[in-house]
Amino acid sequence: MVWHFIAEEVAFMDLLHFMYNGTLEARSTRELLDVLMVADKFDVPSCVNHCTHALQNSPFTIESASLYLQLPPTMLTNTVVLQLTDAAKGFLIQCFKHSYLK
Repeated sequence: MVWHFIAEEVAFMDLLHFMYNGTLEARSTRELLDVLMVADKFDVPSCVNHCTHALQNSPFTIESASLYLQLPPTMLTNTVVLQLTDAAKGFLIQCFKHSYLK
């Protein structure tokens, strides 16, 4: 619980930085996801779009795709977030399809 609070606080500060400077300090998948969730919580669509595009343009891993599929259902009303989760589903299908066929 303490980790979640600290991560949300860091993500919120990064969101403020984005709102004033148009850039994020977040670089890792986990950090971008934290900022994405805070941006959605505080209804900052430009940051939501920035985060989802950054995540979608990052190399997918099984772990990252799994994290994308754990986003709260309320976020899936956003078309850009839905595209990210659809890409994650497609990636996982391809990963497991290839491992199943071997």
